[in-house]
Amino acid sequence: ERGLSPVCVTSGGKLADFAAKHSLDIITIPSGFPPRACLGYSSTQLFFILKHYGLINDSFKSAIENSALLLDAEQKQIMDDADFLADKLLRKVIVLYAEDKYESTALRLKQQINENSKLHCWYNVIPEMNHNELVGWREVNDALAVIILRADDEYTRNRERILFKKDVIVKLSDNVYEIDAKGSDTFEKHFYLIHFGDWLSYYLAVKQGYDPSEIDVLIKLKGHMSSIQ
Repeated sequence: ERGLSPVCVTSGGKLADFAAKHSLDIITIPSGFPPRACLGYSSTQLFFILKHYGLINDSFKSAIENSALLLDAEQKQIMDDADFLADKLLRKVIVLYAEDKYESTALRLKQQINENSKLHCWYNVIPEMNHNELVGWREVNDALAVIILRADDEYTRNRERILFKKDVIVKLSDNVYEIDAKGSDTFEKHFYLIHFGDWLSYYLAVKQGYDPSEIDVLIKLKGHMSSIQ
């Protein structure tokens, strides 16, 4: 109605039928995977759509290629490090912290730990958590384990906030860990942290005897909500 041109990115189903019915542009990605396992497909398509409409240039292509090369080169080390860290996090409530520019990556890791690992997890960002959540670190709590996502492009004052916060927390917990992003730019660093986090959530699931892809309770919720008129 507003004269805009929708583009549908889907693996099929009702959205594909809707696109065909209304003659909308559609990009079909492989089916049969959980949505959280298709981030590479879906995010890549978004960049190409933005390029198609002239909103960005094509520099993203080299960024994607370089990220893939980085992850291929680091794959074994990522898997080994994620496996090692998973042993430290078993039976813990995981708390994630990251600089605000990496909030999306922290949220992704929280969701992966929830869905794949079947564990409780929350996240917060710097500097926001310094205005409130930092006060909550008052007493020793062995049930918590902290992961701080780090990168060498942190804003200088945020780096100082992270160091201060870490000094407060390590006095209350023996379970404080850092994941250092690798990459030559922010794009690569994001995908490095995402890939590391995905493997971490996988190993946490396997070590507990869980199927990472199982989300029965969410399926039951969807069925319950669809039954309500």
